[in-house]
Amino acid sequence: MLGLRDGGVDLTVEGSNIEVSENVMQKLEEIREAIVNGEIQVPDEL
Repeated sequence: MLGLRDGGVDLTVEGSNIEVSENVMQKLEEIREAIVNGEIQVPDEL
């Protein structure tokens, strides 16, 4: 199973017509890094 750490999934706003502020993108990157580092555990069940 691939995830953020493995490059199987990621976040992008490329091609979106919704403007996302730099503050929001910065916070999302912090959360992404916390998930990759194991600081945030994402459930693997729906």
